[in-house]
Formats: sequence, C-alpha cells, structure tokens
Amino acid sequence: MEKTSTSSSQKSHIAVLMDMLLRPSKSVRALLIIGLALSGFAAYIDYNQAQDKRLAQIARELKNIKGTIEIRLQQYVTVTQSLEAYVQANQALFAGTDSQKQEFGRQFLVFAQTLESDIPSAMSLQLAPAGIVTYVTQMERNSGAVGFDLLQNPDQREPIFSANRQRNIVVAGPLTLVQGGEGLIIRKAIFSAENGFNLNELYRSGRAQETDAWPNAIADDFWGFATLVISLDHLYQDLQLLALPTAYRYALRGRNGNGAEGDIFWGDQDVFVGADISETIALPEGSWVLAMKSIELPLLFRTALIFFVGTLLTLIASFLYNANKERLKAQAESEASGRFLAAMSHEIRTPMNGIIGVAQLLEKTSLDEKQKNLLDKILANSQLLLRLVNDLLDFSKIDAGAMRIDSYAYSPKKMIERVVNLFELQASEKNLALNVQYATALPNALQGDEVRVAQILLNLLGNAVKFTQKGSVTLIAESKSEQQKETLLFRVIDTGIGISENELKLLFRPFSQANSTITRHHGGTGLGLVISRQLATQMGGEISVKSRVGQGSEFCFSLPIEIASEMIDSEAEAANIQQNPLQTSAVKVLVVDDTKMNTDVVTMMLEDMNYFADSVDSGSKAIEAFKNKNYDVIFMDRQMPGMDGLEATQKLRRISGSASKPWIIAMTASAQEDEKQEYLEAGANDFIAKPININDLHDRMRAFQRQGESEGSA
Repeated sequence: MEKTSTSSSQKSHIAVLMDMLLRPSKSVRALLIIGLALSGFAAYIDYNQAQDKRLAQIARELKNIKGTIEIRLQQYVTVTQSLEAYVQANQALFAGTDSQKQEFGRQFLVFAQTLESDIPSAMSLQLAPAGIVTYVTQMERNSGAVGFDLLQNPDQREPIFSANRQRNIVVAGPLTLVQGGEGLIIRKAIFSAENGFNLNELYRSGRAQETDAWPNAIADDFWGFATLVISLDHLYQDLQLLALPTAYRYALRGRNGNGAEGDIFWGDQDVFVGADISETIALPEGSWVLAMKSIELPLLFRTALIFFVGTLLTLIASFLYNANKERLKAQAESEASGRFLAAMSHEIRTPMNGIIGVAQLLEKTSLDEKQKNLLDKILANSQLLLRLVNDLLDFSKIDAGAMRIDSYAYSPKKMIERVVNLFELQASEKNLALNVQYATALPNALQGDEVRVAQILLNLLGNAVKFTQKGSVTLIAESKSEQQKETLLFRVIDTGIGISENELKLLFRPFSQANSTITRHHGGTGLGLVISRQLATQMGGEISVKSRVGQGSEFCFSLPIEIASEMIDSEAEAANIQQNPLQTSAVKVLVVDDTKMNTDVVTMMLEDMNYFADSVDSGSKAIEAFKNKNYDVIFMDRQMPGMDGLEATQKLRRISGSASKPWIIAMTASAQEDEKQEYLEAGANDFIAKPININDLHDRMRAFQRQGESEGSA
C-alpha cells in the first residue's frame, strides 16, 4: 500500500508541474521569462568569458612553443653562419696548394665538431665548394653525401638558387636525404670575390650543358654552401614538440619555408581545419605556421548546460548572488591582505627600529668579547627578521605588479664588494672559503638599479653560504658583449648539499622550499629565489641553476646592461664633505615620532654624529616647535595620533614659505614606495625607512650638507 501511495504522489507532483508549464499563471509566466532571460544572459557571459580564457590560455601556450622553436632555429642559423665565417677566415688555405687544402679540411673538422657539441640533433655539418659536398662531419653516417652535386639536383635546385639570389640562409625540408634518413637542412650560400665560381669549369666538367639556362642564375662571386643537417628523428625532440600539453592538438606546415602555402610536415593533418589559433614562425627566408586546436569539451555543451539549469530562477538567482558575493569577498580579502601587510610592516619595523638602533649604538661602545658576541647575534637575527619582512613585502609588490625598477649610475665592482663583505663573517665562522673572481674586467660604471641587482646577489650568495657546510662559495663575475648588447653575468658556485632534480622544480615557486627538513633548520620564507627570478625578469635578465646532490650547486644570473657615461664618486664626495663640514653643533634638528623608543634611538644616533636634536611626539607639536626654534632639519614620522606626518609636512611648507627650510626627512616603518612619493609630493626633501640604519642616517645628513653647500655657493 505504501508503494502504491508513493507512486500516486509522484504522479500527482508531475501532473501539477506539467499543468503549471502548460497553463502557467501570470506570476509563473513572469518567473519563467525572467528565469530564461537570466539564464540566457548568464550562459552568454559565461561563454564569452570561457572562450576568452581558453583563447588566452592557448595563445600563451602557443607563444611559449613558438619562442622555443625560434630560439632553437636561431641556434641552427648561428652555427651555419659560423661555418661561413670559417670559410671566409681560411680562404687562403682553400685556394692554396693541395697540402693547404688538406689543412683546410682538417681544421674544418675540428671547428665543426666543436659546433656540433652544442647541437645533439646535428646529423652533419658540411661545406660544398662550387656546390659539391666535399667536407662533412660524422663521416660514417654521411659518406653517401660526399661528392653529391647540389647544383645538378633538380629537386633542390630552386631553394639553392633562392639562397644564391637572396644571399641569405634557407631552411629546406624536412626531406629525404641522399645519405639516408630524413632531415631538415639549414643552408647558407657563401660568396668570395677572390675565389668566385668558374662557370666555364661547370661546362668543362660536364656538370651542365651549354644549352642549360640554370647556370646563368649563379653569381660570379659564388664560392659554395655551408650546410647544417638536422636529423628528423631528433628535430621534434630538439624543438620540444614531443613534450607539449596533451589538452591540445598541434601541427606545423610550411615545408621548405613556404608558410601557409606549404605542406603539413608534423602533427595532425586536420588541426588546420578549424584551428583555435595559429602563429607564424619566421625563418631567414620564408616561414612555418604552427597551429593549435583544443580537444577539450566544446564550449557550446557547457553553455547549453548552463542555459538548461539556469531556467530555474532560484538557481540562477543563487548563482548570481554567490558569484557576486565571492567576487566581493575576494576583493575585500585582497584589500585586507594589502592593509594587513602594510600594518604588519609598520608594527614589526617600529620595535625593530629600537632593537637595531640601540644595537648599532651599543656596537660603538667598549665591549668585552662575550658582550660583542651577544651583540653580533642580536644584529644578525634582527637583520634576518628584517629580511623576512622585506621578502614578504617585495613578493606582495611583485605579485601586484607594483615593483618599480630605478635607473642610475653605479659601480658594479663596489657593489659586488659590499655584497660579499656581508657574508665574510658568516663564511669565516663555518670555515668556508669565500672567493670572488672576475672572468673579465667589469665596466667602471653601469646604468641600472644597483639595489635590485645587489638584492639578487644577496639571495644567491646567502643561500650558497647557508647550505654549504664545508668547502667554498665562489662568485664569478664577467661582462660580455654579444650582438651589440652588453651583458653582466654572475655565477655563484658552492660545494654544498646540492639539490635533487625533483627539488629543483620547487625552487622558484612561492612559499616552496626544496627540502623542508633542511630548510626548517636553516629558516627562510621560500620567497628569496622567487623574488630574485621575478626581479631579474623585470630587468630583462634571467636566473638558471645546475646542481647535483652532495656535490654543490651553480646559480647563473645574467642581466642586460647599459654602460653609464659617468657617475658620482660617493666616497670622494664624502671625503670632501668631511674636509669642509658644516658646523654640526649649529644645525638645529627635530625628531618627530609618537614612539619614545624611536625618538631616543634617532637622537642618540644623531648625537653620535655630533648633531644634537630635540624631539616631540605629534605633528601639531612639531609645528609649534618650529615656530619657536626655526629648525634646520626635521625627521618626520608618518603615523601619529591627531595630525599625522603628511599633514604636518604640508603645513610646515606653508608656514616656512621655503622648499628646503626646514629640510624635512620623512621617516616611516611601512617601507612602501608609494608612501615615499606621497611624502615628496607633500613637500618632504628626503626619505628614510625604519628600522633606521646609522649609515643611512649619515647619508641623509650628508645630503642635507650638500644642499646647504649648494645654496651657500649660490
């Protein structure tokens, strides 16, 4: 009876639903219309967003593949050009006696085998004087090509004459090779005014008949061909086409550089029918076309599903409500995260300012060995904490696209010396040899962001010293000039614990550390290398790593550079200021900060420099103090109760009517670049971040002295 009753109830519900759909009331009709409209709109929006996202993803993937192919092709071209350079440099040998020609061939083998070592997929490097293949590498597998007359081969004659006419590199194939197998041919016509082509010899040797028209296409200064043959078995692996994501299908067309008109020579034949996206890969002459097609579920199925489900108004309303709520939540979390990082920076840096400042002052007093050792530990751990805070801030800036790269003149050698000096004590305590080598002379001055370059070196050297228990850490620096571009190259080599192949994959991932057991002992956020790579990329450089477990690691940091025309010698400038100092006792200084520890630390640091300062704890008191004493220099904090430092700076400028009196140095614990700009726009003359380093304080007062001297001379 229960089964019958349940069945009857279900039939009743279905009947009511069918009746409602067939004879809907006004309210139901309105709900259905609204539901269909909303579901159609949601499906439309979702389709476009999903389509844009998929196309963007495919475009990114395709550009990555294109970049890899073009880089490898450029390597092929460079090798072929190197063969041409060899011929041009050794024409005298080739045109000499038989023994000299033999020497030409012997030297060719040595040179070509060196080039081949960089291209594992190279099947042969060849020279064909007068169009006849004469000199080849890997003779065992290429003996069938020796003596092959390229000019008599009608299949290859047209691309060969194209190379002759254009005097450029031609990429031919893939095609079947005369020595067996299939391959890609990169060929460069070589021309020589001294050893040009003898057309009469072509007829005398029977290679061509007087009635043939094609010999007339050969230039008078034609010497022959330089050829690189790439084995087709290894070509696609060399181009990394065999390791592409399986979510897509791919195809390459353009055999013999014929672009979109050429044959498909790799991939699925039907990819070009309805391809999602394609990219043209430029060859020296002609092009290839690479196409991709997604094999994921067609978007129309997803759209139809959304539309079907969306007809129910409650689900659509719930979907829109939840989507909007999640968006607002994510936005609020992002803003809260930014506020939290800024607040935490301020709250951590404020007490650190006291700790580091007092420790720096204490370091200048008479201490016994035990006290000095304890003080060193305080400073070392304070700097470590500061580095962790800076890592988090830098990562948040880079992640938000707000990291700024400056450009100014600096000395690369002095920068290297300063960075290495920071690790001498740590290396000495571990009995590590800390070496610096200059593979080439470095430019005296470079144009760029010294702070960011030093930050990368600090991370690389810091990791090397941290994870090396015995042996050495070596920094090798060199300057290279390639293709009219100057490059600065650093290699940090250690004899430490090394990194396994699996762990290497985690090195540049945010908040990831290769070995949690080891890094738990040494500490760190796992952000140093992430920040370093992103900074290097932002400056146009790159970072790579090679490592073997138990044998050490080598990190390579390369950076395009610009030679600076001149730079200020800061040490000479400092010496000049010391010889002609302002009377420090006559300089009236005011420190404004609502935290007594901060004012005490800064005033004591200034006293150590023979400046005697007053202090107040608010912006309003700073204004009253200036009215009474007309201070020369004011150190102004930002976050204070009542009137903050920004407002106080603006009012001081209005009261004084001068852009440099008082000389206002903004002082804040947030260390945000945009805050520095706010201060400068409000009228501040300089900026110093907490925790305050006594050397930075020296620099700020030195800048004030320079300003005073320039105004005095004026």
